Amino acid sequence: MADTTSGGTIINDALTLTCIGRTILAVGTWVEVVGDYEVDLPSARGSLSVLGFVIVGNKNAGEDVSVMTDGDCVYPFPAADIIDAGNPVVIDANGKVSAYDPSSSPGHADNCCNIAGLALTSAAQAGQLIDVVVD
Repeated sequence: MADTTSGGTIINDALTLTCIGRTILAVGTWVEVVGDYEVDLPSARGSLSVLGFVIVGNKNAGEDVSVMTDGDCVYPFPAADIIDAGNPVVIDANGKVSAYDPSSSPGHADNCCNIAGLALTSAAQAGQLIDVVVD
C-alpha cells in the first residue's frame, strides 16, 4: 500500500477521483455526489451522499475538481433497479446493487452497516452498469 505525502501529512490508501464541480469549489471543501461524476456542496440530503473533500479546486462552475475519498476503488456493478447518482447502495444475493433504503434495513433506520458504497453514476433501468466507490 503506497503512501502519498501532501502538505506534510501522510495520506494512507487515498483514492482520488476527478469529478465535475457543479459550482466553484475550493480546496478543502466537503462535497457530495449530485450527478454522474458531478459534485457540489453537501445538501439537506445528509452525509450519506458525501464523497470526500476537494484537493484540487476549480475556478469556474462545470470544470473538473479532484476529490479525495476514503473508498478503496471504483467498481462497475449491475443495477437491480433505477438508481440515482449519489445514492448509497447495497448489494443483493445476485451481486446487483440497489439504492439503500433505511426503512428496509435491519435494526434502526440509522443502521448503515449494509451500505456497500456510493453510486457515482445513475442507472435508468435494471441491468445497467453503474460505477460505485466501495470501501
